[in-house]
Amino acid sequence: MNRSNFNRINIAAPDLMVVCFDKREKQLSMGRMYHYYNKEAEPFVNEYHLLNLMEDVMESINYPQSSTMMRNYKEKNPVNTPSGKKKPEKVVEQEELLKHRGELSTFVVYVQYRQNTTWQGDIMWVEQNATRSFRSALEMLKLMDNA
Repeated sequence: MNRSNFNRINIAAPDLMVVCFDKREKQLSMGRMYHYYNKEAEPFVNEYHLLNLMEDVMESINYPQSSTMMRNYKEKNPVNTPSGKKKPEKVVEQEELLKHRGELSTFVVYVQYRQNTTWQGDIMWVEQNATRSFRSALEMLKLMDNA
């Protein structure tokens, strides 16, 4: 795809992710997610799984920084904190990342901020060359679902 098609989205962002939807069954979407830090596809079996994979990428590179810490039921283990881990290196080039396509649809996602315990950024529906901004992870999922 021509880079000029990505005019509204920051394709140089370190947290750029390509989400490929391959199958939809019983209101659940399945597919693959790609990012700069893994050459292999990361499969997901539903939207919640996808959000967790995306969050893991952003936590591992600490970008964008989260403005709040998520509460959970587990005690914190200082060994497993993001600051205790080495930041992963990019292993995929931009052209290779952006070439992936889903059987049903493909989205390029750039999360610009992680504020108010959710995400804000831009999403591009590749097949329609349409870019929209989202103000929450839920809104991002709704944009994907409406496509």
